[in-house]
Amino acid sequence: MRLNDFTIDSGYGANNHLDNAYKYFLLTVNGLGESVIQRWEVYNMIADELLSLELYNKFEELKYRVTGKENPNSAIIDILDGIELTNLLHNLLGLVYGYLEEDKYSKFYI
Repeated sequence: MRLNDFTIDSGYGANNHLDNAYKYFLLTVNGLGESVIQRWEVYNMIADELLSLELYNKFEELKYRVTGKENPNSAIIDILDGIELTNLLHNLLGLVYGYLEEDKYSKFYI
């Protein structure tokens, strides 16, 4: 997975400080395992859908929260809770809930 496969420079101001922090964050994600990268592909699909719905403020909020070290699953669930979901977002949200459960169980089995 290359960095340019992710949605980054969209929203209110392209290539601002938040975008740069998000790029750096994604570069560190790329050094992790395949399962983490697969999750970020799902998160990126959610970001793309938010942008296609012109919910730029929600995309900016997502970037801000994950670069602030918040759990991406919790941030996405919270953000999507406040909007009307498309079919795609509804399906992707199910995957995010699954990731949250996986993380919960992995704490006990590691």
